[in-house]
Amino acid sequence: MKKFGLIGFPLTHSFSKKYFTEKFEKEGIEDTSYDLFEL
Repeated sequence: MKKFGLIGFPLTHSFSKKYFTEKFEKEGIEDTSYDLFEL
């Protein structure tokens, strides 16, 4: 599985998880995840 993500604080304003999750699905990219890592 390929994992991508955003590291930072705070991440409540970030739309990237929704954006990349939808993009991976739309492009047919499987076995890939995008997560937020709040430090």
